[in-house]
Amino acid sequence: MKKILSIFLCLVILSLTLASCGTPDIEEIRGRMEELIDASYGVNVLLFGEGPATYERVYDPKASMQYYEAEGGQRYYYYYIDDAELGKILAYRTKAYGDDYEYLLVKETPDASNKSVYESDGKYYYSIEYTPTEREFYYDETFPKDYDVVVVGEKYSSIEAIKQYAETVYSAEYLASLYETLFTGVMVSEDTSSGLLMARYIEFESESGQVWFMKSNDYKPLSTEKRIFDTETAKILRGSNASRVRVEMESCLESTPNEKVKVTLTLVKQDGEWFLDSGTY
Repeated sequence: MKKILSIFLCLVILSLTLASCGTPDIEEIRGRMEELIDASYGVNVLLFGEGPATYERVYDPKASMQYYEAEGGQRYYYYYIDDAELGKILAYRTKAYGDDYEYLLVKETPDASNKSVYESDGKYYYSIEYTPTEREFYYDETFPKDYDVVVVGEKYSSIEAIKQYAETVYSAEYLASLYETLFTGVMVSEDTSSGLLMARYIEFESESGQVWFMKSNDYKPLSTEKRIFDTETAKILRGSNASRVRVEMESCLESTPNEKVKVTLTLVKQDGEWFLDSGTY
């Protein structure tokens, strides 16, 4: 019995020795780990944070163009503008295309200092000099309501661009689970009316055939600020091996540098190079 127990203990010790064989020293991976942590901040903004900038959800007021036919057959083409400072403004012209617009400020009560152009339905219209704000982009009713269009020219403005960027920092296995929620959406309940976790990013093709990169406007960021890591306190934990290491170190949020906590990051060797296998937020 003692002989069997001795053999068993030897096997356990041997297995532990073999498992730890080749485990890198912290100095062997510190430089790469610091490089990955620094690079992860930009990736985290896209995967877990605010994401790329999007256009404000504004619709082109000209899309609601109407016309009024006066006595004698003259038509007036018009639409309304909601100006943040002045209030409601009526833009009009006598031709559907080509002519410049004239502008009338719409007021609910008469202005004693000015003479109204006309009155209608209890409202008073005053001629003003006005230059509408020109916007780079307007939404229309065909765009999905739950998503906003990413600004054209943003560095990471496609699914493929985000993937390529993320894969310079995080491991393929770690990203595989994220990609489904980021770009496809997942069912989290059998109740299809509320159980679908919609993708964070989509590529939407408009009626004209143009593809727009869009970001969910309902997403609540998991990461809102940087987590700072004190890599000088890093140590490799037991159970690590030549291709997978768990590193414990002190960290803090950027806004609370005195509130230190210990965190553990996992790194894996992929195609001969180390990558993060856990988030740094």
